[in-house]
Amino acid sequence: MENELEITQTFSVALLECRRARWLLWDTITKADDITLTSLGCESCARNMECDSEYPKQDRSRGGLGIAEVAGENYSQSMKKSIYIETSIASYLTSRPSRDVRAAAWQQLTSQWWDEARHEYELFVSELVIVEASAGDPEAASRRLAALEGIPELPIDGESQALADRFIAEGGIPPAAEADALHVAVAAVHGIDYLMTWNCRHIDNARAKPLLRSICAIAGYVCPEICTPMELLPEDMTDV
Repeated sequence: MENELEITQTFSVALLECRRARWLLWDTITKADDITLTSLGCESCARNMECDSEYPKQDRSRGGLGIAEVAGENYSQSMKKSIYIETSIASYLTSRPSRDVRAAAWQQLTSQWWDEARHEYELFVSELVIVEASAGDPEAASRRLAALEGIPELPIDGESQALADRFIAEGGIPPAAEADALHVAVAAVHGIDYLMTWNCRHIDNARAKPLLRSICAIAGYVCPEICTPMELLPEDMTDV
């Protein structure tokens, strides 16, 4: 674990130093014995970092070249897309059947995606998701936490907090929804592909999303694609 933390710090420094080339590297590392990161380079600032650790980094480059190999094949081509599971997903997944038509539909869609499609993706949560899922009725909280058990947690660092503050300061998310801003920021900072949520008030909001994408781009990040479970169901699932 100590070695893993040291590697994370090293890559965080590389991220800051190579901002001009718009590198986006994960701050979390997933162990894989058959994967070795051979090098990370940046054409525009002529930086290069060698690493023979068994802990790989996903290539999230938006400029320059990143090289990671998996058994001789390009690592990024073999990776699953990543999804940040926001707290509302766990709530609709584990709550008791609702009499409300809309809520019942969202519950069904969430359960269908979870059972039939989630294995096609790499799932992530954050410390904030766990805190929110732990709140409220103990029995309901226990069901939520059980559903999230084993999903890797992304850390909430100063970089994530700074981006969340920027979302609020620039009008992307209202001040009263600071936690929602943090969800988006954590996913963006860690280079997650999708943010899955049923929070359509502040996160999956058609008016807010263009502004969130713009703020992320100016800050040097790629905003995750914000969506609901329905949008990531395979095309052949037409029974809902």
